[in-house]
Order: sequence, then C-alpha cells, then structure tokens
Amino acid sequence: METQIRWRKALVISLLFHSIVLIGVGWMTARLFTATEPPEQYLELELAAEAENPGPTADGNPAPEPAAVQDRPVIAAETKPTPAPVRRAPAVVEETAAAAGRSEESSEPGGNASAAGSEESSAAGSGNGSTGKSGQGGVIPPSILSRVEPAYPEPDRQAGREGTVVLKIQILANGRPGSITVHNSSGFALLDEAAVAAVRQWQFIPARERETGQAITCYTTMPVVFRLKV
Repeated sequence: METQIRWRKALVISLLFHSIVLIGVGWMTARLFTATEPPEQYLELELAAEAENPGPTADGNPAPEPAAVQDRPVIAAETKPTPAPVRRAPAVVEETAAAAGRSEESSEPGGNASAAGSEESSAAGSGNGSTGKSGQGGVIPPSILSRVEPAYPEPDRQAGREGTVVLKIQILANGRPGSITVHNSSGFALLDEAAVAAVRQWQFIPARERETGQAITCYTTMPVVFRLKV
C-alpha cells in the first residue's frame, strides 16, 4: 500500500515537471519564431498639387483660378446676420502660404470653403530636408483626390465666431484618412468638429515610394479657416 502511494506521488511529480518543461519550451519557441513587426514609420509630408481645379465653393460660386501657392486653407463661407459694407467680392478665396505644421493664415475676409493643398502642378509640396520636384526623400507626396467642404456651424455663425483649425491628418496607403487630430484649435469646439467631420470624408492619392511606386502611409497638416463674409 505504501509502495503504491509513493509511485502515485512520483507519477504526479513527474507529470508536473514534464508539463512545466513543455510549457517553457513552447513559450521559448513562440518567442523565437514569432516575427517582430517593425515599428510604424512616421513620415510627414506636404500635400502635392491637385490634378484638377476645385469644384464650386460652399456658397455656390465657382472657385477662382488658383495662384502658385503651396497651400490653400479651408474657408467656410457664411453671411453675418448684420451685413457691413462690402470690402471685397464675396467669391474671392482667401489664399495663404501656410506650410505643414503652421497655422498662420490671412485674416482678410473671404467667402468660400476651400481646402489646403496646392492646386498648381508646379507647386508640389516639399518634405523634410528637400524641396520642389526633387522629391521628398525619394517619396512622391500625397494629393487630394476629392473633398467635402466644411459646413459652418449655425450657433457659431449666429454668434459671429470665426477661427482657424489646423488638423494633423494621417493619409493611409489606400488613400483614406486615418487618424485626424486637432493640431491647433480654433478656440471653438463646433468649428473644430466641423473641420474634422469634413476632412474625414475626403479621398487622397496616397504618398508613394518614388522607386517602387508602393503606396505608403504618411501624415500632413492642413489649416481650415472659418470666416464670415462682411
């Protein structure tokens, strides 16, 4: 009887030992043969020129001929409740030379909702450490394929609120926007949300490796300007 008990104890100990060994070997094997995913490359680029002129602006007027600038801000067109003497034609688009990561735009009154990103083929954006058509470190910059103009929030329009939102946009390899964050706030939550909601519906031509033509994920910054017509 005592011998049987000893054999059972020895058998249980042996099973536990072999189980621990097998679990340890399996864990080590999984670590050795599991492919380590490379960290995501952070690549920030400016938008390249758009192939076509933009469609009608938010107030229904055709967009003017583009100037040779690198970026055009989104300018939401609305009319103030109390009109003032007209200083400029309502269809004039406010243009700036806003580069990636900057929020400086013209403060003159405009009248349209349009998007940052150049529309002149010779004004291709520059990347970190390179400029113009020479490429952005061997990368062809992204461009806008289609856009949805932002809607001016009614409460802010009634209150006469204006502002500029600078968005940081992740452009995925499939041309869709990924993460969209507010890089610089306008100071009004509804304006910020309207800018994000509009850009989320956009379609981009993704950035590509110049040598292989492979689409890659990148980031860009874009100003969205909300201005009331006067």
